[in-house]
Amino acid sequence: MNPHTSSTPPDIVGLEPFDEADRAAITRTLTRLFAGFAHRDAGLLTDVYADDADWINAFGTVRRGSEHITAYLRGLFADKNFNDGRIVIGLGARCAGSTETMR
Repeated sequence: MNPHTSSTPPDIVGLEPFDEADRAAITRTLTRLFAGFAHRDAGLLTDVYADDADWINAFGTVRRGSEHITAYLRGLFADKNFNDGRIVIGLGARCAGSTETMR
């Protein structure tokens, strides 16, 4: 399976305030994000993070910029302890201004 082209788009609610082009772009970005983590492939994430992005994980690790973020994730994805875990999505992620959660 090629995650670039065949990943199923996530079921995202709360995008109604955005125009069709923005909804499509948000869905594409989140699909790449989920695919990158699901396949443990940092290469899928290079277009997800901007060059001026600030990324902080749940443990307080900070990385800045797409290159540094994806390099960190490449190492994380190679870590056996990380890979022994499982990805859980849909824990209440929301789009700005929405009261609905992502499923």
